[in-house]
Amino acid sequence: MTTMLPEDAMARHGAATGRNAATGRGSATGTGGKPASGRPVVFVTMLALAALGVLMLLVVGPVLPMPLAVLGAAALMGVVGLAWWVAGPRL
Repeated sequence: MTTMLPEDAMARHGAATGRNAATGRGSATGTGGKPASGRPVVFVTMLALAALGVLMLLVVGPVLPMPLAVLGAAALMGVVGLAWWVAGPRL
């Protein structure tokens, strides 16, 4: 009975697929997968704004009337959805 080490399995997979197992890059093009796209600065800024809004809602929320608190939470969820739609990573 033979035992295959993980390194051997990775090398065999790389040889079969034409990819370098250490870097994940293709041998023909030198790049692996799709390039990163989207607008990361805008995405992170909008998500940070939503996170700060949630923190403010946690602090101020108990004093607010219920409909206003629910509306604020829905608006913050909208900011997160807008961040994904406008500037999120393109998968």
